[in-house]
Amino acid sequence: MKTLFVIEANGKVPTLTDLLRYGGYPHVVPPVLVLPTKGHVARLAPGTSALDPQGRMTRRVIDPARRTEVAAIRRAALAADVIIVATDDDDEGNVIARDLATVAFEPGRSFWRCRLRTLDPEQLTEALRQSTRQTASDANGSALQGDVRRLVDFGIGFGLTKVVGNRRIPVGRVLSSSLVDLAERPAPLGQQTFSAPALHGGEPFIATINRVHVVRHRPLPPLPVVQVLQGVGATAWDYAAATSAIALQTQRSVSEASASLQRCYEQGAVSYPRTLSTAMSSSGLDACRAIAQRHGSTFVAERIASTLRGAHEAVRPTARANLQRALLHDLDATTALLVARQAIRAGQNYLIEIPDHSLVPQEILDTGARFARVSLQGFLGWKDPKKPIRSPWSPWPADVALLHALSSRELGRPSTWSKHVDRLLQRGMLTSSLNLGPVGTVYASVSIDQGISAQTSQLVEAQIAGLRQRPDAGAGPIALGILHSVLPSHASSLAYSALRTSVGAEATVDVDPPDLIKNEDSFEPW
Repeated sequence: MKTLFVIEANGKVPTLTDLLRYGGYPHVVPPVLVLPTKGHVARLAPGTSALDPQGRMTRRVIDPARRTEVAAIRRAALAADVIIVATDDDDEGNVIARDLATVAFEPGRSFWRCRLRTLDPEQLTEALRQSTRQTASDANGSALQGDVRRLVDFGIGFGLTKVVGNRRIPVGRVLSSSLVDLAERPAPLGQQTFSAPALHGGEPFIATINRVHVVRHRPLPPLPVVQVLQGVGATAWDYAAATSAIALQTQRSVSEASASLQRCYEQGAVSYPRTLSTAMSSSGLDACRAIAQRHGSTFVAERIASTLRGAHEAVRPTARANLQRALLHDLDATTALLVARQAIRAGQNYLIEIPDHSLVPQEILDTGARFARVSLQGFLGWKDPKKPIRSPWSPWPADVALLHALSSRELGRPSTWSKHVDRLLQRGMLTSSLNLGPVGTVYASVSIDQGISAQTSQLVEAQIAGLRQRPDAGAGPIALGILHSVLPSHASSLAYSALRTSVGAEATVDVDPPDLIKNEDSFEPW
């Protein structure tokens, strides 16, 4: 075997195997074997603490749930001439790449770190061209942010969780911050649409806002136009917008919509979905331009932001997207179609007419509502049905409302939002109106007593985002510093203690069974 290509998700294996079959990509020498890790591959060793007495992070060992995958990767790595690690381009992917270099590759073995964002030939070529050669020490520097986050979450989760009698009351960075935040600030439960007639006829002026409750008001007076401009009438989707829109338009749950987006990514239909960005890369704009031309749509790339937020671009289609397919019963096909159409909508010129807001009642202006009449100036390769405003209030399902609250308040990250939505709703912490239930009330009260505030999660993420990736940095001291800065002294002391205490819940095995591994004598002891 010439090339071992390691990825995270098992669902990407068929797509990448087909793409890489005949080579022709940088660093790839056929034959190619694509193997998945199926998630994290290493955990804390049994009977050890997260930090040693000097405050350094203790070494992780093979996760027993992944020993079969690690065994297969280890065997393949011994026989491979080239190793390419293409785990996700995020903090978790960096941690997995480092752990692979530690537990699956021979000591000192180098590999190419490839950061895949879209599974199509052009993007795969570009990602492989930009890949860097690394060893375990190089990968350790890239994993710094992920390591720090795991240590902080470990300290908070194990240190602040409270046991009352026989009852365990969990405290977690994101879940507890979310409960405290929702207790202090009710979350919007839907959208209210205000409609005002135009003084000189034509379509009405519209204002749409997210609200907790409906604002009652008298009919609005006709409004004259005071400003006309060309501008942005639609934006490309980030993860939260894409997941919410797909869930609402297909009448599926947030978890189903999120899973569908991930499958579409693994099948090469859309770009990496767990993104905060609404901007597109130059290659993304080229793909959308090609789709628009193929289907008779206009496309103005300048209407879409090109400054990326972080490493990833907006959720967008690959060049093979078909805009003219009807919405299908197949959820994944519908998801890919909705993503493609939104990306093309975002690349249009819109005529925006602004009315005289001095004539709008103050109680409506106080909600933040701003009226406009938006008209498409280009052509779309499909026909959107015109939806009359039947009701001024459009309620959201509870999971969509909660996803909106978590994303807009920066509670957690795209990779964990769907999981947190399910946990908060399915475990009785929140009611369908996102009020705290009996369980959530107790959990929030304990979290506050233990030093968690509505801002704790956001403060932690802000400090982690500001870290520089460097191999000589110690994740342990950095994590302790973050805990000290975001928690009161009594809570940070509990978190410190948890990081230095042996925890049985993290117990795992140190080596794989001999029958799963060949040539293990060539490795240093685990």
